[in-house]
Amino acid sequence: MHVARRDATFLWAGANNVTLRGLELRYCNGETCLALTGDANNNLIEGNVIHGAKFGIVAGDGHTSLPRSGSGNIIRNNTIYETGYGAAGWTWDAVKGTRQEGAGIFLNGTGAITVENNTVRSGFDGIDVHYSDDAALA
Repeated sequence: MHVARRDATFLWAGANNVTLRGLELRYCNGETCLALTGDANNNLIEGNVIHGAKFGIVAGDGHTSLPRSGSGNIIRNNTIYETGYGAAGWTWDAVKGTRQEGAGIFLNGTGAITVENNTVRSGFDGIDVHYSDDAALA
């Protein structure tokens, strides 16, 4: 799936009990391929391949001004690569210390969330955690 002209390919803004499994998402033209925001609860992101975006998966308000994600969300068994500044066409020196750095999985203002058994490679930050309560990483 190739999506252009959107901030997120999949946006869970307040969605509950949704499963996204077994997709390949690439070259998401906006900020992120998958975003859990707006008090999204008990969702599962599992077994996906995500690459070619500034952020692979964002939970919380980190991707725009959207509100924080809820609780009970699980991100597991995903493969995420080619994220961050390289996917956006920037150089290291141009982005260091800015939002453009990007990450494979970015948790910013989440409630209880589980992140387990993901493979994250060839990006700026692998898993980046900011202002998140009860994040369990395994």
